[in-house]
Amino acid sequence: MRALTGMLWQRLQAQHRRCSPWGSPDVERRGPKDYRLLTAFGSAVLPRQRVKCRACGASSQPMDDWLKERGDHRATWLVQA
Repeated sequence: MRALTGMLWQRLQAQHRRCSPWGSPDVERRGPKDYRLLTAFGSAVLPRQRVKCRACGASSQPMDDWLKERGDHRATWLVQA
């Protein structure tokens, strides 16, 4: 299950690899940073890709906006219920 979650996580990040402030797709990868998520199957550490925008110079991580909407929740819905 952890392998599947990791694969889906990487694919989701790839779809959202843009500059967070401007939405520009012209970004360069800056290596991953660990993100800990609590699931019904235990704790999982998922790598979050960091990117830097070539147009404006801003650094961000894909899905920043999506994760901010969910607050500081680092648990799946099965664990939160």
